[in-house]
Amino acid sequence: LIHTSISFGNISEIMNIKLDNLEVNFLEVDNKTAKHDLILHLSNLNNEIKAGFQYKTDIFDEETISRFSESYIN
Repeated sequence: LIHTSISFGNISEIMNIKLDNLEVNFLEVDNKTAKHDLILHLSNLNNEIKAGFQYKTDIFDEETISRFSESYIN
């Protein structure tokens, strides 16, 4: 049994926020700690879906995650 999560965000909407007297910037954060055993992050940027996995290395290795990602591409 593993804890999994899928997240989806529309980055285009976030990047187009306009607020008076406030500058809003999108920052990518390279987290070193997974909150769940396996997370699939999906985002929509300019009508293109971007995906990334975050996983616990004591459960999964890079080769396994690579196989997971290939199954989503095909």
